[in-house]
Amino acid sequence: MVRLDDIFDLQDRVTENVVGAIAPAVEKAEIERAKRKPTGSLDAYALYLRGLARYYQFASRQAYDEASRLFNNAIELDPDFALAYARAASCYVAARQRLDFGDKRTRLPK
Repeated sequence: MVRLDDIFDLQDRVTENVVGAIAPAVEKAEIERAKRKPTGSLDAYALYLRGLARYYQFASRQAYDEASRLFNNAIELDPDFALAYARAASCYVAARQRLDFGDKRTRLPK
């Protein structure tokens, strides 16, 4: 008869082996990710950071419009700046979700 303690002991040993096997790979991936630069353009990065500040204000349609403009300006400076594209898209979605209440004056284009 198998005891419950034996099952939990086996589970703990399997977990330790799995963690021991993948931990170095995960740590290496984290180090590589930390070393990557988001963009080679400091000006594009500055615009991106300014866009983030406006985006997180959640203040108004104007804040989202300004954040979107800043992200798009960053993209113009560095067309390979993936984070700027992602934030511009999330800015559009956030504005659409929060501000499209059926009023044609605030409705965003589809």
